[in-house]
Amino acid sequence: MKRLITVAITLSLTFSSIVYAQTSAVPFTDHEGHDFEEAIEYLYTEGIIQGYPNNTFQPDNQIKRAELLKIIIESNFNESEYGEYATDPCFPDIEAGEWYDQYVCYAKSRGIVQGYPDGTFKPDQNVNLVESLKIIYE
Repeated sequence: MKRLITVAITLSLTFSSIVYAQTSAVPFTDHEGHDFEEAIEYLYTEGIIQGYPNNTFQPDNQIKRAELLKIIIESNFNESEYGEYATDPCFPDIEAGEWYDQYVCYAKSRGIVQGYPDGTFKPDQNVNLVESLKIIYE
């Protein structure tokens, strides 16, 4: 149940709309005062999210397909399960060594994602509500 709540909060972060400043609890410069500040801090302290290299979380941006999978996989599975997929190019548009390859390829192996009819996954494409609900359901 805790995992399901985490996923629901994550989806809410995906479609939220207000940005503010920072607290000292996490390194992000753009989450303090946000409607989901507490959820962002929880996900960070649990090691599920890390934010971007410039110390932002960008809570109002749409989430990419690969980003959503990372959150879903890390919050529901152990690294010992998905970590071995780090060098498996499972879609033609997934290169081994990308930060997201283990999540995408593990999700494919578990039947969580199948990709598009052309055989690609499109990791940098924004995920829509229907896609995100399907991934969560699977």
